[in-house]
Amino acid sequence: MAHDIELAEKKKMIVKDKLAILGAIILAFVAITAIIGPWIVNTDPYETDLGIRLNPPDPDYLMGTDHLGRCIFTRVLFGARVSISISIAVLAVSLSVGVFIGVLAGYAGGFVDTIIMRIIDILLAFPGLILAMAIAGILGPSLINTMIAVVVVSWVGYARITRAMVLSAKEKDYVKMARICGTPHFLIIVRHIIPNIISPIIVLATLDVGSTILRIAGLSFLGLGAQPPTAEWGAMINDGRAFMQTAPWVMFFPGLAILSVVVGFNLLGDGLRDLYDPKDI
Repeated sequence: MAHDIELAEKKKMIVKDKLAILGAIILAFVAITAIIGPWIVNTDPYETDLGIRLNPPDPDYLMGTDHLGRCIFTRVLFGARVSISISIAVLAVSLSVGVFIGVLAGYAGGFVDTIIMRIIDILLAFPGLILAMAIAGILGPSLINTMIAVVVVSWVGYARITRAMVLSAKEKDYVKMARICGTPHFLIIVRHIIPNIISPIIVLATLDVGSTILRIAGLSFLGLGAQPPTAEWGAMINDGRAFMQTAPWVMFFPGLAILSVVVGFNLLGDGLRDLYDPKDI
């Protein structure tokens, strides 16, 4: 009964949070347009036509054309699939790895915890984007290598936070009682620890989607991520860099798409965070 009342109160808080609703609407709009994009446009995002290169926005080309005469509107729609799906995939892997290692460090303690935390401290000593650039540069420019680079720099944050929450959770009375009763460690983790830490972690992951998109787009902008002619927002901004003064729309619309998605996830994440004790997050 108490749980139902608490759930109802949280639902009311979400409904009252207009910014969170706005974020959800933005993300829903972007997701729908990304899914139905191929059916609402009849232009190939990779079709070139030098006769219409750098055309400004008009009724035929709502966002204009780029330096190769490709429709920017079509490329932005197709780029949504690439940019968002890759960012969510990277975040899912980072979250899974980070939570696993964080639970291992926090629950095992001792030598295992010390080794893991020293590795995390070393990785956190470097700025995330700089380290990702170095890794992507060593592996070579490609979308897959960019994903690997971002995962390497992203999992440590989740591991550190998860470890802190596990250290707190394993001192709870119900966890101690489970140990006394001889419950296997795996079952204690799955039944008693993870269910009590997963909600704040999901909220953090929602807030991190925006930064993940920016990291991937940033690496693509630097030429380390998606390679031409892939329709990816960061790569599209890089394509338009040389025409910033004469054809600003080439950079503006992919940048606006990135801004919209990042703002949407941040607004939604802030709304979800307000449902929990900030000290837990």
